Amino acid sequence: MFSQTTEYALRAMASLASAPNDLVPTTILAAKTNVPANYLAKVLQQLASSGLIRGRRGVGGGYTLAKDASDITLLQVVRTVGEFPAREGLDRSVRDPDASLTNLHKTLGNVRGMVMDSLEGVTLQSLVDEKVVALRS
Repeated sequence: MFSQTTEYALRAMASLASAPNDLVPTTILAAKTNVPANYLAKVLQQLASSGLIRGRRGVGGGYTLAKDASDITLLQVVRTVGEFPAREGLDRSVRDPDASLTNLHKTLGNVRGMVMDSLEGVTLQSLVDEKVVALRS
């Protein structure tokens, strides 16, 4: 459902949330999350540019969360790597003689909205605390 970049960003953020006071080097984070280090470095740059994490270069350097894990939602992470647009883009309607296309776009917009609402309701801290509740259909 999500792009590989999004998956990697979520893995990295969940891992950093489990070590909130540590500077975790990219190589260690890559090993813990099973993400190629070069790819992860690019993802971490995106996350740092957005202010979700901060990094320090050099010996003893690494990455850490820039905010408390309870203040970072999965939706923030997903949006940082460009998976979902702003909510305004969800309700596109197609002006087409074929009503099924219009209905399809409305349905997809509704589904995307539900996914976004679900991601917005989960913080990194809830992942660490194992408080994530299974979604019901």
